[in-house]
Amino acid sequence: MKQSYKPPAVNTVLQHYRSHIRYVALVNGQIDQDTEDYITQTLLTALFKFRFEG
Repeated sequence: MKQSYKPPAVNTVLQHYRSHIRYVALVNGQIDQDTEDYITQTLLTALFKFRFEG
């Protein structure tokens, strides 16, 4: 995944789900990087579609 600036709240969400994402991305005991990247990108897309009211 390309490194770029992410707001602290987004990093917190990514850190929270990182182990879950890696577990789901396991293929034959190895982490499939493409799958991990796809899931992470899907999560980021969903986060930025979410309307924060504050």
